[in-house]
Amino acid sequence: MSLIPGVSSLGTIKTILWIMVILVILLIVALAYLNRNSEKVVLAILPAAGIAFGGMLTISYTLKAETKTIEFFSHSIIEKSSHLPIWMVEQRAWVPLPFATTEAIKQFLKKESQRPTSTDTTRNVSMQYELRILLDTLFQVFPTHWDMKLSKTSQFPMTVRFQPFPGAPQADFISWETIQEKFHGMPILEAKPFTFGKMGVPEGTHFTVTQNREPQELPGWALSLENRFFKFDLTMVTGSGIIGVGYLTPLLNYSSDQSGKFWTDEFHFMVKTEFNPLLQGHPDMIRYKRWLNTLCEELREKLDLEIQWQHARDRLRG
Repeated sequence: MSLIPGVSSLGTIKTILWIMVILVILLIVALAYLNRNSEKVVLAILPAAGIAFGGMLTISYTLKAETKTIEFFSHSIIEKSSHLPIWMVEQRAWVPLPFATTEAIKQFLKKESQRPTSTDTTRNVSMQYELRILLDTLFQVFPTHWDMKLSKTSQFPMTVRFQPFPGAPQADFISWETIQEKFHGMPILEAKPFTFGKMGVPEGTHFTVTQNREPQELPGWALSLENRFFKFDLTMVTGSGIIGVGYLTPLLNYSSDQSGKFWTDEFHFMVKTEFNPLLQGHPDMIRYKRWLNTLCEELREKLDLEIQWQHARDRLRG
């Protein structure tokens, strides 16, 4: 959302301010020239030009957006013969994912019209599974509002109790139908989540989805949420792929034949949040920061390889 295409809102503001200062300085220079015979006028005008220029420099170097970037990797491990994720085949590889994800994969594999064929790469299937986990997580955690207070039980990691914080602002919603449309009818997204079928976002938030299609780019997707308070960008791209069970190798102790039945794809996630410096003092800014922090934490809990490794290690050794 910028007045100048290709330039950020903050960049647009700084550009406008610089233009205004330049115009003021030109006006001051013109007045000084017209009154060049008046020492009093000249001495009064020149300091004003200096003050205007100095003020602009101060604004340019102090008015900076607060940004936060998070990067993590995820492993999708699939049984090659069935296209089932390992956590649906091997009980010891269970992960606390939304129940809707498991059911969506079952439906995806059950329907002959959308079941992966021999021409479908495991990477394509893995990417669909990763996207489903990502979207199910967001729709589960923010089903009725975005400014949510969450609490979880330690025994059942996926048991979430939530309610809006007191005085929560108005919310808009992203429907599951919008998700299906944005992702061009991706088969894994046909089944709706088991929540309210919508995700709460701040009022006035714009939601966009783009796919990497260029030959020189790695296959992937980019999701963006933006309003006047913040800009949130999530990018997911494919990495390398190997035969075997990835990060679970030292924990499952599979033989070579057992391990060879699986394929592991790696995905790189990068999340960047940027907050409007002109609204840093707004009383609701803390809500937006809290919401985006929660959003990032929930995604990492379900997808981050390091966290999944810790969960698997503690569960198998416990």
